[in-house]
Amino acid sequence: MAAGARHALFSGYYGWMDDDLALVKPWEFDLSAISKPVELWTGGDDLVVPSSHGEWLHGKIAHSKMFFVPGEGHMSLAKNKREEIISHALAYLN
Repeated sequence: MAAGARHALFSGYYGWMDDDLALVKPWEFDLSAISKPVELWTGGDDLVVPSSHGEWLHGKIAHSKMFFVPGEGHMSLAKNKREEIISHALAYLN
């Protein structure tokens, strides 16, 4: 995880800062304008991004699909469902 963080921040912290600012200021686009399919994955034990936020996004993005995974947290969801998430993403490219 430390190696991933070093790599992610190699060019600076601006992406991370943008993510944090998105929590406290309006986004610069209208979620209802998204016309592409979107998958929202959320874990029932996520203490970083609660599933209620995923549900809120799902209500705002017309073509979204919600995947709620009980018992998964913020990091464990990505680790334990990695193959399934990647498989879904690749299906959109085919």
